[in-house]
Amino acid sequence: MDIISDNKDFMRAVLDAKQELFTPLDLSRIPNAKGLFTGFQQPSWLYRDGVTYGIPLIWGDEPCVWDPGKWDGPPAKYTDFADPSWAGSLVMVDDPIANTWLWGKSMGMEQPNRLTQAQLDSVIDEMLKTKPNIVTFAATLGDQADVLVRGDASMAIGGWAYQILIAKDKGVTLVSGSPSVDGTYFWSDAYSIALDSPNTDNAYAFIDHMMGPEANAAIASELGSGCTIEAALPSVDPKVAPLYPYDEVRKAGGVLDTQVVSPPSEDDGDVVGVAKWQEAWQRFKLS
Repeated sequence: MDIISDNKDFMRAVLDAKQELFTPLDLSRIPNAKGLFTGFQQPSWLYRDGVTYGIPLIWGDEPCVWDPGKWDGPPAKYTDFADPSWAGSLVMVDDPIANTWLWGKSMGMEQPNRLTQAQLDSVIDEMLKTKPNIVTFAATLGDQADVLVRGDASMAIGGWAYQILIAKDKGVTLVSGSPSVDGTYFWSDAYSIALDSPNTDNAYAFIDHMMGPEANAAIASELGSGCTIEAALPSVDPKVAPLYPYDEVRKAGGVLDTQVVSPPSEDDGDVVGVAKWQEAWQRFKLS
């Protein structure tokens, strides 16, 4: 293996655990990385002890997406989706991490990715108040878009702004936004070079190519995501570029840098790991 494409929370967890998976990068071999937005220059999820281990490729957020003919927008908080007025309207992606985190944040958990078993149970209990209003759990974000397009649901929780364009191609109007109090979570995928890469020179060349403005704009346009190279933005598909809040990546220490969504991979003292989150999510779906 030469190149690993990984999510920011996964990479943060691997680096925090001091697991040897990524090659420390020689940035002189990736000159195009100098064009990264400020928020991607030395993000905490890629940078340890003065060393960079990955280069951000794309990014985005997970807003609510809805039918404007039925709703003016989401409520101020995710916990407000428990109101009976949302009956028969909601679609969630089958994602134990994202949804549990959103409800934990909505409940005021100081670190919604680091929950004790009692806190996790309380989050699930709160989510169960919303469950009667959920039409279905979609397998993917694409499937979630299909549910909205068919009209089987009219509000997607933890959706994808690109679903607006998917729907538009099918003659359906959707809009996106996030609860005014709770907001949403952000993600980014990065390229890293695997430890003991057999083709390191090629890996560096490929990553540098993908950090060029033309290639970075092309991948963001194709995947309906945000670009990470500032000079790429004018070339991103004009239908895709407005979907993402670029002010978030023009500053250092923004929400992408500080926000952690995934729980620990293993139990950490009283804080429960990802396996218990998955078990809790299954209980939620089966209840």
